[in-house]
Amino acid sequence: MESRRSEILLYIQENPANSSKEIYNGITSEIGYATVKRILTKLKGENLIITEGKGKGTKYKISPAYELFKPIDLQQYFSVEIDDRKIKDKFNLNLISEILSKVNLFTEEELEKLNTLQNQFKKNVRELSEAQYNKELERLAID
Repeated sequence: MESRRSEILLYIQENPANSSKEIYNGITSEIGYATVKRILTKLKGENLIITEGKGKGTKYKISPAYELFKPIDLQQYFSVEIDDRKIKDKFNLNLISEILSKVNLFTEEELEKLNTLQNQFKKNVRELSEAQYNKELERLAID
């Protein structure tokens, strides 16, 4: 299933603004049209692709959020000479204001674990005296 998703994402990246039927006809995987539609729906729900238009006129494009999640083949990246690598020349500040606020970086399980840890931290801090708390902050600043 992951290879199908990857193939569809790659196809959309190389052929932006195609319909689901064009994507279905353009990929090499032997899967049904309904499966392609399900994968597209899931990718849209994960904010990896965006749509333009409605109904039969719907076109699919790669979402700006995909830049945060796309896999990177490190071996391939470092096999290219440094002068030949495709490197961005400036930081995309829109990632913070426009994309990170709309993207789920953590799974539900991870969020639950983080909330549990946050609650434990709050409980531990409440049990410290003011002097102990200040001493811990000082240690943290030194480390």
